[in-house]
Amino acid sequence: MLLWSSIAITGLLLILLFLFLYLNKRKNHNLLQGQLSLIKPKNELLAQINKEVKDEVNKTQISLEEKEAVLSNVFEKSKNIELPPELLALSERELEVLSYLALGWSDEQLANKLFVSKSTIKPHLRRIYSKLLVRGRAEAVNIAHKYNIIGNDL
Repeated sequence: MLLWSSIAITGLLLILLFLFLYLNKRKNHNLLQGQLSLIKPKNELLAQINKEVKDEVNKTQISLEEKEAVLSNVFEKSKNIELPPELLALSERELEVLSYLALGWSDEQLANKLFVSKSTIKPHLRRIYSKLLVRGRAEAVNIAHKYNIIGNDL
């Protein structure tokens, strides 16, 4: 009798377990369907907005020659900026050091690139800082970018 009752209880527990798993799976399925029904209108709206933006971009697309003309106008205006005398007073070597500073190089990397000792780099940096009237690397690089005095051909 005890054996049959334990088998019956085990069977009942298994049935309850499967019922719980089924109901949990059904609940998750319903939640997912609800979320998908909420997301679908948003996706349709986004697709419509993307299509409108793409159409607008295609309408306002300019030719390569027009783009080059706009860019050359921008660069021409920046060339016409008069450089302060402090920037014109930088030597070629100091400009080279400043260019490498703009790339974020350390003193050791600068020394290796310029074939000098690390202790030689410090006076270069001090002269650059004093000529530009700045206190550190970031300010010096900021001024170099502001006046376009560092080149891209290093």
